[in-house]
Amino acid sequence: MTKQKATHIRELDFVAVNELNQITSMWSVEPCGNYGRDNELGRTYGAECLEFISRTNDPTLLGKIIRDMIKGGRYDAVEIGFMYMVSAYVISVPYASGESSVEQPTAA
Repeated sequence: MTKQKATHIRELDFVAVNELNQITSMWSVEPCGNYGRDNELGRTYGAECLEFISRTNDPTLLGKIIRDMIKGGRYDAVEIGFMYMVSAYVISVPYASGESSVEQPTAA
């Protein structure tokens, strides 16, 4: 069975909401303690995040997630897997390698 794609940020697997359906954290994960499984979970969350950003054109989401990662004070296997997926995506897009026709900002 295929999981239905999130239609709102609060439906992402790593986002915490309260009983009023309000977002309380953009990064709420519980590692299991097995590095390999936790890293794979992070990669899954990273792919979910990238797919959501791409589909909804929400360029602010990644910054909000990283902000709450920092607030959480932990950078272990789940976070490493998540950032691996984001980094792998950045490497794969033409803009990151300077091949884009999009005008890049210049230093002032």
